Amino acid sequence: MVSLFSTGYGCVLVLSLVAGALPGEEAYLEARDFERGARYADALSAFDGCAGAGGPLTPYALIGAARCRAHGGSRADAIAGYQRVLEAHPSGPWTGMALAGLAEALRLEKRFPEAAGAYLKILDRPAPSSWRDRYRWQAVLCLAEDPAALDKALPLCRTLCAEAGSSRIRLDAAQVLAKSADPVDRFAAAYAMVKSGAYADASGLLPKEEEAGAAEPGWAYLRARVFIGLREAEQGRALLQRIAAAHPQTEWARLSLMHHARSLLAGGQHEKAGPLLETLLTGYPGSEEAAETVWRFAELSSGREETAARYYLRFASLFPDDARADDALLLAGRLYSDTGRNTEAIAAFGRLIESYPGSRFLADAAYQRGDLRARGRDKEGAAADFELATRGDLGNYYVHRALQRLHELGHTNPVKPGPALPVCGKDSFVRPFACEETPAPAPMAEGDELARVRFFGAHGFEEGEWEAVALAAGGPGLPQTVYETVAAAGLPTLALWLIGVCAPEAERDVYHPRWWRVQFPRAYWDDVQSIAGETGLDPYLILSVCRQESFFRAGVVSPAGATGVMQLMPGTAQWLASVEPSVGREHVDHLTHPANSLRLGAYYLMRMIARSDGNLIYALASYNAGPGNVSKWRKQLGGAPPEAFLEAIPFTETRHFVKRVLGNYGAYYSLYPRKTRPNNAEDS
Repeated sequence: MVSLFSTGYGCVLVLSLVAGALPGEEAYLEARDFERGARYADALSAFDGCAGAGGPLTPYALIGAARCRAHGGSRADAIAGYQRVLEAHPSGPWTGMALAGLAEALRLEKRFPEAAGAYLKILDRPAPSSWRDRYRWQAVLCLAEDPAALDKALPLCRTLCAEAGSSRIRLDAAQVLAKSADPVDRFAAAYAMVKSGAYADASGLLPKEEEAGAAEPGWAYLRARVFIGLREAEQGRALLQRIAAAHPQTEWARLSLMHHARSLLAGGQHEKAGPLLETLLTGYPGSEEAAETVWRFAELSSGREETAARYYLRFASLFPDDARADDALLLAGRLYSDTGRNTEAIAAFGRLIESYPGSRFLADAAYQRGDLRARGRDKEGAAADFELATRGDLGNYYVHRALQRLHELGHTNPVKPGPALPVCGKDSFVRPFACEETPAPAPMAEGDELARVRFFGAHGFEEGEWEAVALAAGGPGLPQTVYETVAAAGLPTLALWLIGVCAPEAERDVYHPRWWRVQFPRAYWDDVQSIAGETGLDPYLILSVCRQESFFRAGVVSPAGATGVMQLMPGTAQWLASVEPSVGREHVDHLTHPANSLRLGAYYLMRMIARSDGNLIYALASYNAGPGNVSKWRKQLGGAPPEAFLEAIPFTETRHFVKRVLGNYGAYYSLYPRKTRPNNAEDS
C-alpha cells in the first residue's frame, strides 16, 4: 500500500489493490435492518456486536447504538452515547453525524441552546450549501423556542432569507425574522415572503398606510405585489405605476415596471404591457428587469410562435452577455423550424454557433441546423454541422444522433463513431464514439475512508454522504481516483462538489473530459450487472435511466412520491410485485435500498421494452409517462419515424427524459470499452 495524503483528521488515505470486507459488516447490516423494522433492542445488540469487532465501522456502530436508545425512549442514555463517541473518536467523518444525532436528542429533551450549538458545530467543516442551509435552519428552530435566544437566531435567518436555495427554508426563516422589532428585518422578511409567493403572510407585515415609513418606495412596492398576489390586480398595478413615476432613479422603479408588465401579461393584456417594456428598454437599458421582461414576453407568447421567436431574438441582441442569450437563440430557431420558416431557423442556429462556441447548446443548434440543411439537400453543409454537433457535452442526445447521421452520410472523419446502440430494433438511431479496448482502469482508491464510502454507498446509507463530505477537509490535492470512487459509490453529486472544493482552480470545470467518469460512473456496478443478467437488459441502459432519474441518489423522493435510484412510484412497485415473480414484498417495502430500486426499475423497464416491441424510444417514454399515454401518442402520430415521434412527444418532461437517457447511453458506451456488443447492435 502507498500513502497518498492526509485527510486532515489524523488518518492517512492509502491506495490498495485489494479491498477486503470491513470487520463487522454483517452485524452492521443486520442492525440497520432491525432498526428499519423498529426492532430497536435487537438493533442495539447488533450495533454493539459490530462495535465489539473493532475496525473502521466502530464509531458509526456506536452512533447507531445511541440512535436506537433515542428511538427506544432513552434519550438521556442516547445523549450520553453520542457524547462518548465524540470524546472517544473526536476526529473523523462520523463526527458530523454524531453531532446531528446529539442535536436532535437535545432538541427533543428541550435543551434548545445546546442543540443549536451542536447543529452549528457541524458547519465548522466544509459542507455543500444545501447542508449548510439545513443545519442553520435546524439551529434557528432550536433558538426560536427560547424567546431569550431569539437575537441569536436572527442573524441566521437573515442569511437564510438572502441565500437559501430552498424556497421553503427561505419562507420559514422569514416567518422567524418577522418577529424582530427591527424594521429592516421585518422588511427583509416581507420581501422574502413576497418572493416565495406567501402574499397573505407578507400582508401582515405591511405597515398601515398612515404609519411612518409606509410611503417609502420599498414598502409601497411590496404592498403592490401583495395586492396583485391577492387578486386585487388593478389596485396593485396602479400603485406600481405611481412608484415608477415618483422614484425613477431607484431599483423600485425598475421592479415596479417589470411586475406591472408581468401582471398584464399574466392577464393576457399583451398590448397594454408593450409600452411598459419599451419604457424599461429605453429608460433602463441593460438592466436585469428589462431582460426579465423581454424573456417573459417571449415565454408568454403562447400560440404565437413567430412572435415568441422575435422576442427571443430581441433578447439575444439586447442582452448578449446574459446567461440565457444562447438559449434564446436556440428557442428562436426551434420555433421558426416548427413553423416551416427554415431560412430564419438556420440563421438563428447559426448566430448561436458563431457567437457562443462554448455554449452547452452547441450540439443542439449544430444538429438542428444540419438536419435542416440535409432536408434542403445540402449534404456537405449537413455533414459539417453534424461533425460540429459531436463536440458537445458527452451526454447530449444530439451528439450521439449526429454520430449516426455522419455514419449514414459516410462522413466519419475526424470523429470515430462506434457501433450503433439498440434503440429501434434493427434500425440504427444513435451511436457512441468508438471506445478502443484499453488497459483496466487504475485501481480504486482505498483505505478506511473510501472503503466505508463504498460500503455505505452500496446500501444507500447516509453515512456514506458524511464520509464523502469529510474528504473536503483534506484540502486540495485529492487524487482523481478518489472522485471516481465516490461517484461509483452512488454519490456523484458529492464527488462533483468535491471537485469544486478540492481540485486545483484550473481543473474545476466538471464538464471537462477528465471528469467524465465522475459524471457517468458505473455506480452500484455489481448489482447492476447481476440484475441486467436476470432481465436481459443492457447494464449501461440501466445506468443511463438511473442517472437521469436520480443521479444515483438512493434516498431521493420526488414531490409525487417516486422513490429511490430508479424513481419508482410506490403504486407501480406494488403492482410489479403482484405480477413479477422476481420481485418480492421485501423489495417494495425498502425502495431506498439501491439494489431493490434497481431490481424494480429494471423489471419494469423490461416490461415496457417488451410492450414496445423492442423500441427503446417508446419504452423510455412509457417508463416516464406511462404506457397508456404512449399508446395514445403512437395512434395520434400514425407510425411516425423514430426521430419525428421523439420530437413530437407532447409532454416536455417525457421528451427531455428520453433524449437525456439516450445521451447517457451513448456516453457510457463512449467511455467504457465493451467486452460484448449490446443486443442487436451493428458493427458497420
